Amino acid sequence: MRSILIRGGMGWTSPCPLLGKEGVPARASQRTGRLGGERRRMVPLLLLVTALGAGRLPDGVLLFWNADNDDHNGWRDNHWTTGGSPLAVYDAAEKREGRAALRLTGEPEHELWLNNLTCPAEVAETGSYVLRFFARTAGVKGTASVKALAHHAEGDRSQPLGWAGLAADRAELLLPADSDWTRYEVPIRRLPGTTNRLYLYLCILGPGTVWYDDVSIAAAGVEVPVGGFQTLRDEDYAGIRFDDANLPAELLTNGGLEENLNGWGVQRHGADIAWSADPTGRSKGCAKLTGVEFHGAYLHQQVPIDPRRRYRLTARVKADGLVGYVFARVLRFNQHGQPFGWAGADHASDLCAVSGRTDGWVAVRQEFEVSPDTASVVVFWNLQDTIGTAWVDDVSLAPLALGKG
Repeated sequence: MRSILIRGGMGWTSPCPLLGKEGVPARASQRTGRLGGERRRMVPLLLLVTALGAGRLPDGVLLFWNADNDDHNGWRDNHWTTGGSPLAVYDAAEKREGRAALRLTGEPEHELWLNNLTCPAEVAETGSYVLRFFARTAGVKGTASVKALAHHAEGDRSQPLGWAGLAADRAELLLPADSDWTRYEVPIRRLPGTTNRLYLYLCILGPGTVWYDDVSIAAAGVEVPVGGFQTLRDEDYAGIRFDDANLPAELLTNGGLEENLNGWGVQRHGADIAWSADPTGRSKGCAKLTGVEFHGAYLHQQVPIDPRRRYRLTARVKADGLVGYVFARVLRFNQHGQPFGWAGADHASDLCAVSGRTDGWVAVRQEFEVSPDTASVVVFWNLQDTIGTAWVDDVSLAPLALGKG
């Protein structure tokens, strides 16, 4: 592995398109693990993803992403509005460190890029900053590059100002056609006047493959450790504390849905949720979700948690002719009661998904973890833009012993 400190000039070519849209929550395909997501869905809340990852970022680190977090920390490819490109994926086999790296595979006469759409680096126009990242390239016939787009944000509006100056004050840092993992350290030399946000673009134009890992922007003089995070102290965690010797077996109220929908909230947006007798006679009752195309319905419950732990979500689900699928999601809240993104597992935020028709009840199970600043979670069962009927029963959320799972 090489390390490159950029001081001199690098070539440059035409820039990526300017940022067009902003503010849609991160999600990824349940089946492919790609970054753009599954087909677009209605969501009950608009989220900004600002969570910490598996540790504590050093003071002065304004942006960090290592492709390990299941909620993607707000990164999108340039096909995200249509479900995401299958050529922008997580790669668990070829990575610099951690669980995965980002892999972009280029095509002839086509530009593919990823940017930090909902998690910009907040900067000052007079500040001094350094861009750092690891990259590996293979067979690049066009260009693999990194760029930083300056914005001025005021209220709900964010205006692009132009490309920040990177190597030799140019707008684009070009990567070699073939290289092993290399660490780049690049001063951001010029910010257009009134800049207070930076959006990074990780790009490939034309055939070839490029991998990115441990991408960061930090104030000049601030070191970013490999992996990005420092060891957490107990006081760095939000939420409550469970004792391994006395772990609660269940966090949800009326998870068995024997007492109507008591303890659960219901949102109906054109689709329906109702308490129902078990159609198989297995239990006293369950939740019945009836889907309508382009509409949604959500069953939800909020509970405080200990963010140091992993959690196991289980349920029983029955489906009858679902075109689409019924699934769970876990929405994180910080200590101030503000939502800030979905918890995930295996780089997907749609958990325990069931589609089509089942032969009676099927058991579903998913373990997940949350970020240290999570004080509580809301467990959602969702039917969105889906035709058909599903039944959900025996929903359980259980904390695992520290270090288990």
